[in-house]
Amino acid sequence: MSVVTYTDCILMAQGSRREVSRPGSGDVTDGGRLRPCRLLFALVTIAVLALLGPGAGSAAAEVEGAPSSTSTPAFPQLSLEPEDIGLVVDGVAYPLLAIQGHLDFTRRQALAAGDARGFYEWGEIIHLYDTAAERVLAARAAWDAGFRVTPQDRVDFAAHTVDGAPGYLEELYGGWRSVFDWDADLQILMKKWMVYVTHGDRDVSWTRAGTLMSADRAEFEAWDAWYLPVRRIAVLVAYPERLERGGEAAPRFGVVLVVFAGAAMLGVWLRSLARGPGGGNLLVRRPWIDGLVRRRIYPEGVQIGVLAVFLLMMWALALGPSLSHRNLGSVYLWILWWPLVPFLLFFSARSWCAVCPIATLGDLAQRVPGFGRRRTPRWLAVSGIWVIEGTFLAITWFDRSVGLVDSVRLTFTALLLLTGLALTVSVVYRRRTFCRHLCFFGALAGNYSMASVVELRPDGPTCRGCAREACLRDEAASLPDACPMLERPRALAENRECNFCLKCLRTCERRSLALRVRHPLRELATVRNPKMAVAGLAAVLVGVVAVQNLGMLQAAGTLERWLSDTTGLGRQAQASVIYLTALLLPLALLLLAARGDMTRAALFGYALIPLDLGAHAAHNLLHMLGEGKSVWWVTARLLGLSSPLDIPGGHPGGSMGAALLDAPTIKVLQISLLLLAAWGSFAVARRMRGRLGDLGSTLPLYGLLLVLLGLNLWLFSVPMALRH
Repeated sequence: MSVVTYTDCILMAQGSRREVSRPGSGDVTDGGRLRPCRLLFALVTIAVLALLGPGAGSAAAEVEGAPSSTSTPAFPQLSLEPEDIGLVVDGVAYPLLAIQGHLDFTRRQALAAGDARGFYEWGEIIHLYDTAAERVLAARAAWDAGFRVTPQDRVDFAAHTVDGAPGYLEELYGGWRSVFDWDADLQILMKKWMVYVTHGDRDVSWTRAGTLMSADRAEFEAWDAWYLPVRRIAVLVAYPERLERGGEAAPRFGVVLVVFAGAAMLGVWLRSLARGPGGGNLLVRRPWIDGLVRRRIYPEGVQIGVLAVFLLMMWALALGPSLSHRNLGSVYLWILWWPLVPFLLFFSARSWCAVCPIATLGDLAQRVPGFGRRRTPRWLAVSGIWVIEGTFLAITWFDRSVGLVDSVRLTFTALLLLTGLALTVSVVYRRRTFCRHLCFFGALAGNYSMASVVELRPDGPTCRGCAREACLRDEAASLPDACPMLERPRALAENRECNFCLKCLRTCERRSLALRVRHPLRELATVRNPKMAVAGLAAVLVGVVAVQNLGMLQAAGTLERWLSDTTGLGRQAQASVIYLTALLLPLALLLLAARGDMTRAALFGYALIPLDLGAHAAHNLLHMLGEGKSVWWVTARLLGLSSPLDIPGGHPGGSMGAALLDAPTIKVLQISLLLLAAWGSFAVARRMRGRLGDLGSTLPLYGLLLVLLGLNLWLFSVPMALRH
């Protein structure tokens, strides 16, 4: 069976916790901490291998025409104690001592070069295990094919290693010549097998094999064609995490089907709520929701918890590790909260705005007598939608040009400036002027909340005849029971500006407001007065998500080098050109589809919102599922529990080692989510047909949606790299 099993990886990096014994010594000091877990690790590994099924068969059988032996002697192995085994490949035990020696040697080189931070230790550990596994598999294939190590091979190899480099044997193999000799045979056999696979030359000498290998692209492709099918999947068993890294593994369609089934059940449940008694009013169907609001558990109670977490994050960003993947504040913000945003807005509209910690600090500031009393300036009230869209685009540009997400200190500075601006506006102007007219998040939230499955709406007949000032006049914003978002609850007709704080629901004596479950496309398809600002943002959001995906492509570096060579622009200028192009292209396509008619373009833009929401959610799915374990790891460190972050420099990062699901499965889920969102956009376009007139007026919108869908499908189909 050609399945590689890696064991005890973390033991290499934690020399203070365990002393690795030399082969045959039989004694290990581990403080009693890791030994009880070994049986559990073994059982887990056996279970995983059983689920994976049979391997790729004999490694030698992958290359036709290889020399064979009718009676092949047993492959040579070292006699190792269980605690001295680093990994087992096809039944061949590889010594932990050799891996530890190479790791220590590389670490010393990094320290001597003054580049200790550049030594990404967890990545180096995985690399060393991969190298050892590849060495065993290739040597085993060569041995089974009849290749052998000659005395001259050993003399030549030793001349380039132990004989030619003082300290080589001691530094890399702990002084054990027997371990070196065995590992040297593996390396010699591997080199011979590589020459056979890539050039077709049979059992050549080790020296001749070295001269034949030129490390060109053709050799790499030929070697991968043999090695990747043999490797199949590598399972790393470490304490306290088990990391699965599947190179060419197929998507786990069982997981995909479970997700689909769960989504379908959720959809059926929401549909039943929407059609139930009270017209889908959750306050009637679920009285406990009404109780949460009236007892101030929501939003006041939730605000306290969210504010506490926010202050903890700010402390971590200011004083914690400077590496984003190790910093609790950075991980919570960019791997937990931000990836959840599209899903929160879909299922609960702008309810996040009701518990936002920055807005909560502004509310607290307004409790100081004399603060927050001025009316919102007219220019801000009129042009506020453009202001918040401009701030949103500026922040996303800043991220692409200087790497906001990747920098802990920049993230802290940005949050500090945002909080300071919110507090300044709150102590001058009334209510949540900042949230309504200045907060960058409001642009995103306003658009996406229109596609939410919930809404807060007044009941016309019940409201008729009511003279409650807080519901009638904008001037009533100074009243204690007025809407914090400066809305008139009696006239509430869309989700864009409602933050679902439910204060109006709590203070309404007639109980005329209803919190309903609804069809998520209804508001978009029946919008009364389409605004070009909303439609324009919907178009540029396509470009924002596209440029975020483009920056994560594994080919992004090639594109940047080409752009630099062609234009001579620096990195920030390149990012600005790409970003501006990505924003303007969808907007130009929208205007082209509307044939320059701004009224029609405004209506067309609302049909793009489901596609925006789906593409954004699909993009964030990679961060959430591809880096999700990081959330637990930084939390475990906070609680004093063990995690891979205990390893110096530890975090599998871009290797998908922090992934909750493997990359192929995540990609299937991403594309499925994107197609579902595209269906929603086409459904909105179809419902708009009556307002647009004949089919010919709708066809340009369909064409626009097809072009944007094709662009997104291409971006999501290309391999991406994680940024944390």
